[in-house]
Amino acid sequence: MSLHGAYDTNNIFAKILRGEIPNHTVYEDEKVLAFLDVTGRWDPSLAFVLAGALAVSSLGYALARRLVRPALDGRFHWPSRTRIGSLLVVIAPVNHRRRGLSPPLPGGRLRGHAGAMHPGAHNAITDVPGIRVGHATRDEPGWLTGTSVVVPPVGTTGGVDVRGGGPGTRETDLLDPRNLVDAVDAVVLSGGSAYGLSAADGVVAALADEGRGWPAGPGAGEIVPIVPAAILFDLGRAGSWRHHPGPDEGRAAYLAASDGPVDEGGVGAGTGARAGGLRGGIGSASAVLPSGVTVGALVAVNAVGSPLSPDGRLLAERLLVPGEVDVPEPDPVAVQAHWERQAAEAQALRAGTATTLAVVATDAALDKAGCAKLAGVAHDGFARALSPVHTGFDGDTVFALSTPGGPAVDPFAFVELQTAAADCVSRAIVRAVLADESVDRRATGGAEMRSYRAAVSRRE
Repeated sequence: MSLHGAYDTNNIFAKILRGEIPNHTVYEDEKVLAFLDVTGRWDPSLAFVLAGALAVSSLGYALARRLVRPALDGRFHWPSRTRIGSLLVVIAPVNHRRRGLSPPLPGGRLRGHAGAMHPGAHNAITDVPGIRVGHATRDEPGWLTGTSVVVPPVGTTGGVDVRGGGPGTRETDLLDPRNLVDAVDAVVLSGGSAYGLSAADGVVAALADEGRGWPAGPGAGEIVPIVPAAILFDLGRAGSWRHHPGPDEGRAAYLAASDGPVDEGGVGAGTGARAGGLRGGIGSASAVLPSGVTVGALVAVNAVGSPLSPDGRLLAERLLVPGEVDVPEPDPVAVQAHWERQAAEAQALRAGTATTLAVVATDAALDKAGCAKLAGVAHDGFARALSPVHTGFDGDTVFALSTPGGPAVDPFAFVELQTAAADCVSRAIVRAVLADESVDRRATGGAEMRSYRAAVSRRE
């Protein structure tokens, strides 16, 4: 509330913060946005602010003129020229912009003013034109696992960044900028630990049936589909160690891929996932930058680390777009009980029993090196949403995709893109945790994983 009633969310300044009214940003941080506006609407009363500043500074200036010499020098060094030339007035601002001395602060519009972030129509990775996502979910007696596939358009460039002490991947070496292959046909995220890597076989076969892949020979069918993959550990959480995704699940996920809204929670690769003692899952988010470039993320959250702060709030809650998702209030008693349970379970951890996976996609034009850098910065989204992160028990992996035909980005725009990508990853993690429901397979020798809402949120 203001002194005069409810805050008007449609006032000119609110519209500027949301990016609905263009402006020339001079300075921006977490609390301040300074901008030039010589032609738009303005409040004449604001001139009193400038007048007040001039009044205060003039007193100091008048005092300085009465001094014989300054305190730290032998004499005053007054300007020899006091007239402002017309050429300077015209040239200086132009040259300032040409030299890149006043670029927009990367990420400021997104991070400093969350209300200015503009998600795509689905608020998902499928908002990047040409990107499709499909899930194959095995949630039945003895099963709690699945596979997710991201299918980009033909000619998509890819990169990858692998961190943590227990990775499980396939074809990631091909994405090294030093190597020949420069296009990706699909990316597979799967449960099942090392067994789950075979899900990529089904995707490869489905792509080959459609005649899509790297041209390895002169013939029409002489192709090799390029399908990088990464796995997370969910073995035994339904009670059976041998139930894991394979080629059938990979093919099913590929055939289910669409460019519509992305299912979140306990689906696909997130079916048997957990995060810090809670149930994990699949989450997705997107952002449209002021330049028109779109970036989106798909995350399978299965971390050793917790998505919670000590008071039970989600670590990355602050990065959500206003109204993006309902975040329940944590209950202090339930939060304390959760931390006690997690401490008791910590000793059961084994190396390689976790891993969070992500795919970041954009329609900005990037080469393999640019995609690798984008994937590396996107890992920051893990660090903002999970703690600890990149541990010896995780094999955290981020893939980055650049679809063909998009606009090139300059260095400053690339930083803005990286910042938005990391934010999308963090938001996707929050969305995954909030979307999932509790699961209890203790009766069949499996695990109990309670949802965030069931474990720590306040009961109404």
